[in-house]
Amino acid sequence: MNDTRLASLFTTYKKEFLGLFLIFVLSRVLVYLAGVRFDDYAITYGAWQLINPELLKSKLAESLFYLHSQPPMFNLYTGIVLKLFPEHYAPVFLAVHLLLGIAIMWCLFTILKTLNIRTWLAFGITALYAISPSTLLYENWISYTYFIIALLSFAALFLLYFVQTGKAKYGFIFFGIVACLILTRSMYHIIWFVAIVTLLGILRFTSFRTILKTAAIPFVIVIALFMKNYLVFGTFASSSWFGMSLSEIVLAKLPADKKNQLIASGKISPLSRKPAFWSIDNYARFVHQQNPYPHIRVLTDTLNLSHANLHNYHFIEVSNAYKQDVIATVKTYPMDYAKDVVVSFGYYFHSASNHYDLRFNRPHLFWYNKIYNHLILGAIINPDELELEPPFRPKYLLTTSFLVVLFYALGTLTLSVYVFRTWKDKSQLAIRTVLLFAALTVVYVMLIGNLFEQGENMRFRFETVTLCLIILGFTFERIASRYLNTKN
Repeated sequence: MNDTRLASLFTTYKKEFLGLFLIFVLSRVLVYLAGVRFDDYAITYGAWQLINPELLKSKLAESLFYLHSQPPMFNLYTGIVLKLFPEHYAPVFLAVHLLLGIAIMWCLFTILKTLNIRTWLAFGITALYAISPSTLLYENWISYTYFIIALLSFAALFLLYFVQTGKAKYGFIFFGIVACLILTRSMYHIIWFVAIVTLLGILRFTSFRTILKTAAIPFVIVIALFMKNYLVFGTFASSSWFGMSLSEIVLAKLPADKKNQLIASGKISPLSRKPAFWSIDNYARFVHQQNPYPHIRVLTDTLNLSHANLHNYHFIEVSNAYKQDVIATVKTYPMDYAKDVVVSFGYYFHSASNHYDLRFNRPHLFWYNKIYNHLILGAIINPDELELEPPFRPKYLLTTSFLVVLFYALGTLTLSVYVFRTWKDKSQLAIRTVLLFAALTVVYVMLIGNLFEQGENMRFRFETVTLCLIILGFTFERIASRYLNTKN
């Protein structure tokens, strides 16, 4: 496929693109009439991931350079908007999200059609995504979640272009998007970048030298961030919170008697009794290192509006201490950790609309969310009707999105059989490459998210939703091709 054919796709299916656009606009008008409003709570009251808005406005460059807890890109974007629109930022954030929403929707349809998915199926899958309660709610919440969905969608599209045209510019854009993902969300690591390069090298749609050339500059940018954090803070990562995140799935769930035994034996410290992600004042007795940057506010402030400033320098030491306690705990009680991982997988397959930070807008879509969760996702009990707080209880299993679990299993089986049967078929190279990239990323996020954190797992799954839908569309197409006589 050449550039002309790619450009003509919009013209060929202009009715479908227009139909999707009208569905998008109408659905957004309806949810607005239902009472949904853009949630800028994170700007008004503070948030874990964001630097204090005051610092984003007045000390953006300094604060980003000394940011050790998060990759910088989302804070950079937020800071730029706040500088340009210090009073009327909410409509700007919403406008960006709406534009991203249209782009994601059209991008998904384009990929499905380019993979030879029949039109009615591609249109239906795309429309269901565009009007899902989760999409509508995340679109109206200031977070990097919507950006992750967009970037993963764009990455799949430009990888498809790269394979089909062989043009290095598409490879550079693809790897540039991969780098942006790593610079936005700490879950996406250099390891993921290397795994993608390795996968593309194995698939051999172009020379490995070309792949390395197109990946080189984006990779250097990512390495530069990791090296900066290593040289300034002694941590070779895009985030210093890894230990605290681990404590949420291991230490916070460990029974008190087992925890006390470990503390008494000296295997773990009394720090394990304290919940992670509190204000730094709560960990004063466990902080021994001196802050070498006492004049940098992002590293010295204890508060971020109404929240704790989790970017404080001393959280590096606290997080490392948690990590040591977690390692000792898992070695002593591996089955307790295994049980918590199972619970995380349970949360992973909850409706993505069940995320705690969507609580302000979710009541406005209660009945629509309930019907969608039952009919489209296959939940027996709507998660919104239960208080899903730890400890995990058996009835929570009924809130699982059973159809999503079924689609994951069906997609895995279909993709595995397809790859095995067509491995040497060069005519299937583009389809195979995009599907394997999607599968690699979905599996990576599922494992990293559920092995190392608990609570927001349904949001992790939703961030890969368009990649899942690409695999799902391919799966349904294979079924339709076998049992239906209609053409694509």
